[in-house]
Amino acid sequence: MSRSILQLLTLLAAVLFSFSADALLLEQLSLAPSQTEQPRTTGERKFAEGRELLGQNKLREAAAAFEESARVEPRSYMPLLGLAEVAIRERHSDEAEKYLRRAEGIAPQSAEVQTAIGQFYFGRKDYAKSEASLKKATGMEPKLIWPWLALGELYNGTQRWPAAVDAFRSALKIDPNHAGGHFGLGRALLNSGKSDEALAEFDFAARLAPNNPLPLLAKAQLLSAQKQYDKSLAAYDQALDLHADEVAVRMGRGEVLMAQGQGDRAVVEFKRAVKAAPKAALPLVRLGIAYQDLKRWDEAEAAYRAAIKNDVQAVHAYNNLAWLLAERRIKLDEALKLAQNATLLAPKDPNVFDTLAAVYRARGDANEERKAQAQARQLGKRG
Repeated sequence: MSRSILQLLTLLAAVLFSFSADALLLEQLSLAPSQTEQPRTTGERKFAEGRELLGQNKLREAAAAFEESARVEPRSYMPLLGLAEVAIRERHSDEAEKYLRRAEGIAPQSAEVQTAIGQFYFGRKDYAKSEASLKKATGMEPKLIWPWLALGELYNGTQRWPAAVDAFRSALKIDPNHAGGHFGLGRALLNSGKSDEALAEFDFAARLAPNNPLPLLAKAQLLSAQKQYDKSLAAYDQALDLHADEVAVRMGRGEVLMAQGQGDRAVVEFKRAVKAAPKAALPLVRLGIAYQDLKRWDEAEAAYRAAIKNDVQAVHAYNNLAWLLAERRIKLDEALKLAQNATLLAPKDPNVFDTLAAVYRARGDANEERKAQAQARQLGKRG
C-alpha cells in the first residue's frame, strides 16, 4: 500500500507545480521592448489592447486586435506571436506554427521569436526542437531572460536537473529578483537532492511574489517531506489565504495530518478536497486510504467506488479497492476483476501485481498467487 501512496503524492506534486508556458509567453509579450513605453502608433495601441485581452483570456477579441496590429504594421513580429498564442490556447496547433514561422520570416535573428518557437515545441513535446530554438535564442541575445527561463522549464520537464539548475542560474544572473526563476531553480535543486537549497529558493520566491501561492505550496510539501509538519501546515495555511487551489491545499494538509497520525482530521481535509473537486478521482482515492487506515472499511469502500465512477481509469482506486476486499475476505470475485483491471491499466507497476497476489491468496489459489508475486518481483527489479 505504501508504494501506491507514494505514487499518489508524485502525481499530486506534478499537478501542483507544473509550469505554465502560457504564463511565460504572456509575460514575454507584456514586457516586449516595443511595449515598454506608452504606445504611440495604431499598431502599438492595437497590440497593447490584444495583450490585455489575452491576459483576460478573451481570445477572439485578442485575435482581432492582434490582426489589426499586424495589418497596420506588417513588418512587426509581435502581433504574430500574439496570434500564435491565441491559436495555441484554442488548440489550433498547425495555425500557431504558421504564425510563428511568419514571425521568424520577418525577424530571423529575433531571440523573442526563437523563444516563442521553443515554447511551442515544448508544448508539443518535441523537446529536441524546443531545445534547439531556445539555445539559438540565448546565443542571439544572451542577456534576454525568457529563453533561459524556458530552457530551465524544458530541462525540469525532461528531468535533466543539473542542466535546469544551470539555466535558471543564468536567468537569475540577468534578473536576480525574478520570482519565477527562483521558483524554477528551487524545483530543480529539490530534484537534485539539494533540499535545503531548494527551500531557500522557495522562500525567496515567496517573498518576491507575495501574492502567488505556488512557492508556498512547494515549500509546504518540502517541509512535509522533511517531517517539519507544523511548519508545513503553516505554509499551506498561508497559501490558502492567498486563494490557492483549495484542492491542492486540502490534499496537502491531509497528507501532513496523515503523517502525524491524525487520521480523523485528515479525513476532514480530504472531504473538503472532494467537495472542491466533486468530479475528480484523486481526492476520493486519498479519502479512501485515510478511511482504510482508520479501519472504517465501509466508508473506504464507498470512496474507492466513487473514484472509479468519476474516472474509469483510476488505477489506484481499482487497486486499493481490490486490496481492501481481499483483506476483508469479501466479494472476492469482484476483487479479482478489480485487480485484473488494475494490471491492465498499469502493466509495469509492481504494486498492482502485489495486490493481485493478495487477491489470489484470499481466494486460496496458491499457483496464481505465486505467478503474480513473481511478476511483481520482476517489475520491482526493473524499477
